Amino acid sequence: MNQSIKALLNNEYPYTALTHLGKGSSNLPSIFFIGLPFYLIGNVGFLQSFSFLLFSVVLFKTLKNSKAKLVGILLLTLSIFYWWEIYAKSDLMTNFIIILSFILFSAIKKVNFNKPYLLGFILGCLLYKR
Repeated sequence: MNQSIKALLNNEYPYTALTHLGKGSSNLPSIFFIGLPFYLIGNVGFLQSFSFLLFSVVLFKTLKNSKAKLVGILLLTLSIFYWWEIYAKSDLMTNFIIILSFILFSAIKKVNFNKPYLLGFILGCLLYKR
């Protein structure tokens, strides 16, 4: 993501920047803007910590059962796939957690979007792939 954000800030197409593995980025377009503050801090790896905190906050805000909250957090933290994503500095889980958090928050809290353009913009940013 470092290379993609650097390319974006240099007015270049972010998906042409090559990663440390020599491949192009496959991030969601909105993840560049979510990761921008962490890039400016100097460590994009904080984005994964932010996504974990976001997931935890959404679980605590949406679920009423404390056992379900604990199980949700434990399932994520004990998942070997999640640890691999952290180790490999992949953004797949971060993309997934951000989308899942929006779905959980809007479905369980029954958010009523009176402005369909706002909903379309948010969903477009979250789900749009290059």
